[in-house]
Amino acid sequence: MKVNKLLNGIKVVTDKNDYALSATIGVWVRVGSVDEQPNIAGISHFIEHMMFKGTKDRTAKDIAFEMDSIGGSINAFTSKECTCYNATVTYEHINKAVMLLADMVKNSLIDQKELDKERGVILEEINMVEDSPEDVIHRLHCENFFKGSRVANSVIGTKETVGAMNSPDLKSYVKENYTCDRIVISVAGRFDETELIKLIEKEFGSGIEEKGKGSRYLDEKKEISKETNIAFKNMAIEQTHICLGFPGLKLDASNLYDLYVFNNLFGGSMSSRLFQRIREERALCYTVYSYASPYMDSGIFTIYSATNKNQVKELIDVAMKEISSIIKEKPSQQELEMAKEQMKGNYILGSESTSGRMTSLGRSLLLTGEPRTPEKVIEKINAVNMDSMMETVKSLLDLKKMSASFVGNVSEEECRGFLS
Repeated sequence: MKVNKLLNGIKVVTDKNDYALSATIGVWVRVGSVDEQPNIAGISHFIEHMMFKGTKDRTAKDIAFEMDSIGGSINAFTSKECTCYNATVTYEHINKAVMLLADMVKNSLIDQKELDKERGVILEEINMVEDSPEDVIHRLHCENFFKGSRVANSVIGTKETVGAMNSPDLKSYVKENYTCDRIVISVAGRFDETELIKLIEKEFGSGIEEKGKGSRYLDEKKEISKETNIAFKNMAIEQTHICLGFPGLKLDASNLYDLYVFNNLFGGSMSSRLFQRIREERALCYTVYSYASPYMDSGIFTIYSATNKNQVKELIDVAMKEISSIIKEKPSQQELEMAKEQMKGNYILGSESTSGRMTSLGRSLLLTGEPRTPEKVIEKINAVNMDSMMETVKSLLDLKKMSASFVGNVSEEECRGFLS
């Protein structure tokens, strides 16, 4: 693994594997929904869509056909803190992928006519999300827990904000945020490293502003409310979807892997405590799991499930008892070691793909300033011990700091009753 810096300041992280038959390149931009004011909610996601709608030299159809003609795949995603454009190709076509992504990021027209058409696509995407109770609950959960913070911002935006955006809005936002100091390029797989860096310097070394006028948003909210927050959305569906949230950790927290390992044994797998107690022993649901979401300035630990309304209270009670039990008695050393081995195995298997390796290196370099190599990850997992993990868990899983969100055929009174 190597990190290079282009003359304009863009960082490039490469991970060469001569045994691979593919290569993946990602262009990462440190801009997402946390950077957006309420009147432009969803603009980062809208820009991601528009990067595929044509450049000075390529139409949207050209972009699709060029990638399909070499048997590759090209995609993008927007998150709360970053946007990524990526392509996976057989190794002999990596140069084509570099040039195509460079053209999209630097030369997209963001034409008003194409924008008006794509607006319809995004509005349908919003409709799709609003029709999915699982999507709705996770969005509501985030809004509820991070109330007053831009981490609560929806990535996709609203129908009102998406409906009001135009070409000058998006072009101005790109100029201010798609700058050299906020871009990282990540490449993993098989390639000639010297030639690849030369090509990336040629394609990305000019035509991009070094520093934008926009400033990285810093969240004012440092403390999560100590009171239990309850939010709900009534939907005419059979199940009630539930999210319980607790304070989590930031991306650069020294004890982040203590939380990751705990999550694995508590609710991150089929052998986890939540799955075994709630699904296997009580048969209260089909799906139950937990996950940790670290961000640059904050974090959240979440428990999710869905069940018949008549079983919600019992399900929550079991989950809360499991938290109390694990804090009072702590897990066995065997549970801890199993969770660590499982986590290492999952990470190593995920890193076998050039796409997985590119994502791990690119995202970590962009958001923390340090690429997350497999060696460092395994080292951090191995360093977790019972004392450090339990100290972290006890500091976070405080029922007084819990938020609860519900989606289903429920009322506010019923939701409060679930927690009584």
